[in-house]
Amino acid sequence: MEIKKIIAAVTALVLVGGACNVTEGKNVISSVYAADTEASAEVVKDGIKYTISNGEAIVSGAEDDSIVDLVIPDEVDGCPVTAIGYCAFDASSSGCRHIKSVVLGKNVKKIDSQAFDECYELETVTLNDELESIGTYAFSRCFSLKEVKTGSKLKEIKRDAFCLCVNLKSFEIGESVEEIQSGAFQRTGIEVFEVPERFEKAENVFVSYDIPKEYCGIIKIKNPECELRNETRWENTLIVCDENSRARYQAERYKLNWCTFEQFENGDYEKQELSALDPLICLRDYGMSFKETEDGLKVEDVLMAEDGTLVIPDEVDGIPVVEFGMYTEGIEYKRINSRVAEDVKKIVLGKNVKRISERGFEEFRNLEVIEGGEGLEEIGKYAFGRLDKVKSISFSDNIRNIKFDPCDEFLSELAYGMEFEESEGELVIKDISESALEDGTLVIPDEVQGKPVAYLNAGGTKKLASSTESDGYTLSIYVYPSYRSNFIPSEVKKQIKKVVIGKNLKVIPLETFSDCKNLESIEGGEGVEYIGNEAFANCEKLASLKLYDNVIEMNDSAFSGCTNLKKVEIGNGLKEIEDKAFSGCTNLKEVKFGNGLKEIGNSSFKGCEALEEISFPNSLSEIGWYAFNGTDLKTIIIPENVKNIGVDSFTWKDDTSEEKVIVKIYSANCDFYSNSIDLKKVEKIYGYVDSTAKRIAKINAVDFYAFGDSNFDSEVDMSDVVLVMQSLANPNKYGINGTDEHHITEKGMDCADVEGNGNGITSSDALKIQKYLLGQENFS
Repeated sequence: MEIKKIIAAVTALVLVGGACNVTEGKNVISSVYAADTEASAEVVKDGIKYTISNGEAIVSGAEDDSIVDLVIPDEVDGCPVTAIGYCAFDASSSGCRHIKSVVLGKNVKKIDSQAFDECYELETVTLNDELESIGTYAFSRCFSLKEVKTGSKLKEIKRDAFCLCVNLKSFEIGESVEEIQSGAFQRTGIEVFEVPERFEKAENVFVSYDIPKEYCGIIKIKNPECELRNETRWENTLIVCDENSRARYQAERYKLNWCTFEQFENGDYEKQELSALDPLICLRDYGMSFKETEDGLKVEDVLMAEDGTLVIPDEVDGIPVVEFGMYTEGIEYKRINSRVAEDVKKIVLGKNVKRISERGFEEFRNLEVIEGGEGLEEIGKYAFGRLDKVKSISFSDNIRNIKFDPCDEFLSELAYGMEFEESEGELVIKDISESALEDGTLVIPDEVQGKPVAYLNAGGTKKLASSTESDGYTLSIYVYPSYRSNFIPSEVKKQIKKVVIGKNLKVIPLETFSDCKNLESIEGGEGVEYIGNEAFANCEKLASLKLYDNVIEMNDSAFSGCTNLKKVEIGNGLKEIEDKAFSGCTNLKEVKFGNGLKEIGNSSFKGCEALEEISFPNSLSEIGWYAFNGTDLKTIIIPENVKNIGVDSFTWKDDTSEEKVIVKIYSANCDFYSNSIDLKKVEKIYGYVDSTAKRIAKINAVDFYAFGDSNFDSEVDMSDVVLVMQSLANPNKYGINGTDEHHITEKGMDCADVEGNGNGITSSDALKIQKYLLGQENFS
């Protein structure tokens, strides 16, 4: 019943298509057996597993891979052992790894399909005299197999039974053999095969599904009545037969190579030899086969490796081996012995290897060491899959000079200690590991493989985060909405001392470098546009900071808690410093704002205890609540365009100190409150006549000095201009100590010094007051 099903399956394969590969054939056979499973008992004896059914035992496998010399007993538990079951010791089982020899018990009649498939250490097989059938792929890809001792009752050898046994050079065909199917000895070391005279039909034992492109062997047919089956599959095979035989007739009809026995003995025939690149020769000599490319050879099959080491040769027959790879896009089947792949721990690349193709090393799950590769120029995507046992790669120092896909996690980690993903031609750094650091320095590259590195710590789809228009300027921020707070692991953050930001980086999202306690300096970053919430928060050793003109948005608490930060320089592109941006920077002494700044958010510089002076740009329009709460400012100068100052914007770290503060408010329409500035510390307020500043000063009993009011009469008019000019022209009469009762006073001098250049009052001050009265300019 089972044999009929297998024959039916094989027939179906042939009918479906001649180009079917080994794996496809095995899958069909697997389905046949799955459908024919019967209830049975399982036993284990001496490490060998058996299935007992109907009084007979069938070997089903081994407990583990410790067996080296496999001896099948005559019987087990009183039941004769009659068969080696389907896939009993093939590559998918646990028992074939180290088997070197097989001896069959006297009762075994059948070796089922794939029974010893890919037992690549198997060297010798001793068959008994009762064996009748060797199944499809029974010993296929047993690359080390050199000797098979046959029995007297063998009747059939099925398709591809010894396929790719490249070291098998002879096989004795007993008198009882009735059928040898196509490809039975395909790609073996057998060069001449003699068809038994009793055969009425002969199949090409050297060819299975694929018609070979090169010479594949010699077949002798002595029976003149013997026919050739599947005539088209005899190409590149030399047929030796009688001149008047049916084989000769078919050979001529299908234009096949043939000669007579006499011609063969005399060497009078077209001789063919395997080239040095023939897969059979290469598999035998190198454990792999090759395919010719434009510039050399590509490793296409890997079937053997010695002692866990796979060596890619420098050249074959004088042709350089330039590429390693067995994967073709759209083709799942990869011609590599799975056991070999599992055992390989070391790969040595030849000096001429330029390329490792896509998924080239993916199957070598236990790979630890890669040597050579000095000539590598390109590595395909996923060439290393997700190998996690690799300890040493000889070309790792040169990896950045080798072409590879930047989204290949293994290679990007090896080259940069980072993982990337691509979006619209730009790269996003999605992970940073410890290997990205060199002596505590983290370098964000400008580009990887020609693609700009533009984003950090981002995931999801790029979206428009904000877009505003003001004074003809459009601010559009594109960010990735998904972030991970553990983007840089905490153990890595502890080691970062310096960050060098590539010129193409646009976005530093939230918490990216937060709590980098040992970060001392930041370099580069001229392309950064967006800095997210707490991006550098609590970097306690960061000493200075420069934000370039491209920075157009900086979110809450971006640099809060940077307690060693002393100097900040902000570029002209930033319109708003958001809430708590520099709060808690207790040693911050110097801040230089850009000319484009319009708003300082709530608590932006709260707790900056060392901040003694600050100069706001004229572009500033709003100062938020608690913006400079707890600072040590000596002078506050509010520029002319400020419209609002929030609650507790200016308070001092030590409000009990006797030291007083001067406030100058150049905005005539500034809206602020008595508690916007801690007026207990204010000695005097300068401002415009009839301004909010004057009103607040009066309510809180603080001296008010009106800009330009040289005669200190609470009005600004031409009399103030005249007094300034008089004091300059005749200081004895109109100067501070002048004799005239209307001479300028010290308070008047303060009000008149509208230029604020530290040179006292000059004619320039008089001119500025006059221009103010004429509406030509304001005091600032």
